[in-house]
Amino acid sequence: MSLKFTGMKRHESLVSLSHDHHDGLIMAQTLRKDVPDYEGMPSTVQEKVQHLRSFYQDELSVHFSLEEDILFPAVQDLNDDIGQLVNELISEHQQIKGAIASVFRQEASEDTLHDLGMLLKNHIRKEERHLFPQIQEAASDDLLAELGAKLKGEE
Repeated sequence: MSLKFTGMKRHESLVSLSHDHHDGLIMAQTLRKDVPDYEGMPSTVQEKVQHLRSFYQDELSVHFSLEEDILFPAVQDLNDDIGQLVNELISEHQQIKGAIASVFRQEASEDTLHDLGMLLKNHIRKEERHLFPQIQEAASDDLLAELGAKLKGEE
């Protein structure tokens, strides 16, 4: 599957999730071993695991809940392609959660953190480049407005 930017502006109802994705991409980049260390960011395996623990507890678990409890149920029946994509993304959430739990349970290595970083990056790219544009194309304005309100906790 080729991942490419569609050039479509993100609908305001999905912007908060896209902002979360930006933070997730930074986390993914931090975990990878094939990128340079960034000043002020964790550089050792132990520091990266601690950073991941905070990120997971404070951000990622909340983000996954928003998608699994609000976004995915609201859009999965819009069309078959979106339904299939939602099922793939739910499976990827489980993979990511399992990989994170494994990192927390046992001694992490550069390789396991790198693999987790790649898994997280590819997952986020799939949501941004495939799911969100398809939702914006298929969903009504009313559904998008309702989603936006629910994702902000206004409903």
